[in-house]
Amino acid sequence: MVILFGGEKGGTGKTTLATNLAAFLATQDMDVLLVDIDPQGSSATWANTRWQYSLRPLIPCVQISGDISRQIWKHNNKHEYIVIDAGGGDTAELQSALRTADVFCMPIKPSQLDLWTVQRMDELRVETLGVNGDMETYAILSMVPANPALNEAGDTVAALQSYPGILIAPVLIQDRKSYRDAARVGKSVAEIGDPRASREILQLASFIFGIE
Repeated sequence: MVILFGGEKGGTGKTTLATNLAAFLATQDMDVLLVDIDPQGSSATWANTRWQYSLRPLIPCVQISGDISRQIWKHNNKHEYIVIDAGGGDTAELQSALRTADVFCMPIKPSQLDLWTVQRMDELRVETLGVNGDMETYAILSMVPANPALNEAGDTVAALQSYPGILIAPVLIQDRKSYRDAARVGKSVAEIGDPRASREILQLASFIFGIE
């Protein structure tokens, strides 16, 4: 199963979710490969940090560019799960990765600037269905302010409902310091012991992978 995290805008939590979901799968004894196609290489840096400190489970990660779909197909028969971090931008690499993805995950911050990018991603989704008709597309509300007085998440969900081909994940990924703390030391939020963030990742994993 190939799970692709991508979107037109940077800074929405794609690397955070890709690394935490890869770690979740690995701790469930699943065979997972993390693939970094973002030139910034943040997921690869995270995985290398795990190797440097011998953190278990070790999570293999490769950095690739160019014809992503062809390279992913080579890995697909070797791993149960492939999690791809595409970074931000409507790039040739993202478009290539879409051709081989089973699931396309779009982390979206609850802001108008992020909503403006959804139209182009929906166009890419429709274009991709011509060659990859089974791909599912999920919008994930990410970096949501913890202040309950703000209703930005509700407004964003309402706006996303105008895209019938995009399913909205039933979880809010809040803007927590623990996500940043975990990334810095090559860990997941579960591994640093944040129960609320861990619950968010578990809910997201249950939605995407159908596992508890």
